Amino acid sequence: MPEAAGRPGQAPGKGPSGPLPKGGFWASGTCGALYTVRPAAEEGKSDPAYGRAALKAFAERSARDHECGPVQAP
Repeated sequence: MPEAAGRPGQAPGKGPSGPLPKGGFWASGTCGALYTVRPAAEEGKSDPAYGRAALKAFAERSARDHECGPVQAP
């Protein structure tokens, strides 16, 4: 389930986006916002392409709604 983790500067890895250590993906906004999506299915049974697409759609919509600016999605 996507979530906005509003902790500016607390990216879980190097670069503007990437995989999370325990599954899922993260992306950052130019305003410092951090967005994450984690698989709802049992580990190893989720579709990574679907996870990346869900994160991108959620982060872009949230950034637009909050006037955050462009999102760097994986």
